[in-house]
Amino acid sequence: MRCLRTSAMCSAGLTLLVLTAVALPSLGAPPTARIEAVNSEPKPDKKTDISALQAQISDKPRDRKARFRLVMALRAAGRLQQALTAARAWRAHDAYNLLVVRLIGDLHAALGDRHAALRSWSSVVELLPNDASAHRALASALKQAGAISAACQRLARAVELHPDDTRLRFESADCSHRLGQLNQAKLGFEAIAANDKTPKLIRAPTLQRLAQVYAQLARGADKSGDRAAATELRAKRAALTVPGGTNSDLKVFLTWDTDRSDIDLWVVTPKGERIWYSHRKGK
Repeated sequence: MRCLRTSAMCSAGLTLLVLTAVALPSLGAPPTARIEAVNSEPKPDKKTDISALQAQISDKPRDRKARFRLVMALRAAGRLQQALTAARAWRAHDAYNLLVVRLIGDLHAALGDRHAALRSWSSVVELLPNDASAHRALASALKQAGAISAACQRLARAVELHPDDTRLRFESADCSHRLGQLNQAKLGFEAIAANDKTPKLIRAPTLQRLAQVYAQLARGADKSGDRAAATELRAKRAALTVPGGTNSDLKVFLTWDTDRSDIDLWVVTPKGERIWYSHRKGK
């Protein structure tokens, strides 16, 4: 078993996903597993002095770092309404900052007001209709809310605005894959894989996902009786030479679509061995 990791700097805490296999794989029966999110919400920082941050902001109202820390400290302490008030005060001084607009939507969602959350997230695009990052930010929020189809539309628009961004293209193909639009996802992933300028950190998951799409399409071809198509698709999958192969008892994909985030995937085998980015191959 192997573990791959990609990460970026995180300014608001980190999320650790632990996948624990709880049964050994057997012939004809897949292993059972569970995925747990650890530290998915920022915890209160005992060293964070909320009063000091408020005083700092009063002295320097445009201090983005202090405002961000204040909102997150209040949120981590469970003081969501106060965090929302602080975020709104921040936006009054920084209306075009995508981060604070997204935070306001997240806080509305945490408070249970999904309509207000959606309005806030949508305002990102209203503020910057021709900004690819704005459409991407809205897509991320929509995916988080389970509105995958609407998220795909935003990502498609982002790709139109910035067609050379392979990360956007990957996220758009991933969105199509989530909707079960296999042929569209296939075309998207193939275009990324064929691009010599695609960074390694995007190429690797692209090949993994493309292999998965080929396998799904091949199974569909088998069911429809199109043996020629199934054979061609399996040949394409084999030609990808994906590290670790494409046939496994258990395969886990971890992707995310937010900047300044750090997500680790740990796999704990039934024997208790931990597979993670510093121990990538199990026994």
